[in-house]
Amino acid sequence: MDSEQKDKLKLSLVILLSLAAAGGILTLAIAFPGALQAFAPLLKRYKPNTLKPNYLKRNLRLLEEQGLVTISEHDDKIKIQITQKGKTKVLEYEAEKLIIKKQEPWDKKWRVVIFDIPEKKKSAREIFRKKLTDLGFKKIQHSVWRQKYPCFSEIEFLANLYQIRPYVNLIEGEVTRF
Repeated sequence: MDSEQKDKLKLSLVILLSLAAAGGILTLAIAFPGALQAFAPLLKRYKPNTLKPNYLKRNLRLLEEQGLVTISEHDDKIKIQITQKGKTKVLEYEAEKLIIKKQEPWDKKWRVVIFDIPEKKKSAREIFRKKLTDLGFKKIQHSVWRQKYPCFSEIEFLANLYQIRPYVNLIEGEVTRF
């Protein structure tokens, strides 16, 4: 992927994140005046004068073609709305950024994730395992993983994102040696 393609991908993601932050809907004047200002908080990383309205329009149309947003015109205004598929894309991006913060000093408690995800959700199970590894979990058994640090919200987020919540349990406790 060349740098122009990466820039388009980044801009598309910025648009989706902006829409999600704005409650999922953005209404702009039909000629798009000031459209870039609507995305200003997330556009800080772009060089001045590199984003032109036509570039933004192209990216919006691409997002629409991918089914990530819907664009409708009414009364000289354009309504851009994030779709469920677009919301999922935003959540997937957020999942990529997830980290579990180390707690110093360690509270001597282990967090153990146990799951029994059915075969019909095999791809979600594999993605979940990969994410556990990325988050620093250690495998005890194929569906039993442990972590030293608090991670309830991260596991809950992933279980909901991958639609496997009923199959995932998190246990927190101390290990006693005999």
